[in-house]
Amino acid sequence: MITPEKVIKCAQAIVNSMNLKRGEAVLIRGGTHAQELLEEIGLLCYKQGAVPLINSTSDDFRAKIYESSEEVLKITSKYLLGAVKE
Repeated sequence: MITPEKVIKCAQAIVNSMNLKRGEAVLIRGGTHAQELLEEIGLLCYKQGAVPLINSTSDDFRAKIYESSEEVLKITSKYLLGAVKE
């Protein structure tokens, strides 16, 4: 098990490398197995004045997505595209 202290240190290293600006939107994506890390990254983003959006899914869900229709996988969602553009 990874200790809470290690999760915090990892999140700090990630956020410190991001050069965040106040009011900037941050998309944080990962697996549900890393939920604590994703949330710690989000909290640190808030502390620096950025606004995070956390998106997490299970490994099983992610694997099933790749079994979907190729046509569906080619579609870029408008909400995700908007978040990335921001």
